[in-house]
Amino acid sequence: MKRTTMMIAICIVALTFLFAMSVASHAFNEASLENLKSAGQCPGCDLSYAPLSESNLSGANLAGANLSAANLTNANLSSANLTNANLSGAILGGADLSYATIAGANLSGAIWLDGVKRCLYGSIGTCVLPQED
Repeated sequence: MKRTTMMIAICIVALTFLFAMSVASHAFNEASLENLKSAGQCPGCDLSYAPLSESNLSGANLAGANLSAANLTNANLSSANLTNANLSGAILGGADLSYATIAGANLSGAIWLDGVKRCLYGSIGTCVLPQED
């Protein structure tokens, strides 16, 4: 019985460690976020999971940036360059994408501008929404 209890404890510790490591690996790069805020550009940078809701990113250069799972709710992305950016799983509800360049951007699984519908897998350069019944 003691051996079983010890094995369970070891498994719990190991799983806790693995979970902590996976959460840390999904964090955005703080320096990239600061660069975006100060210079208005961050091409090719890692902003995955970044909290960018309500941000004014109008005209920002984010070409090739990793914005996967970033929170861009109500962000102003008008005239932003998002060419070839990874926006998979990003939250875009209420975002302003007017005049933004999204050619080649991966929008797979992104929550679209209505804040409800998700872009279908394989949505590249445009959000393909599920068919309405």
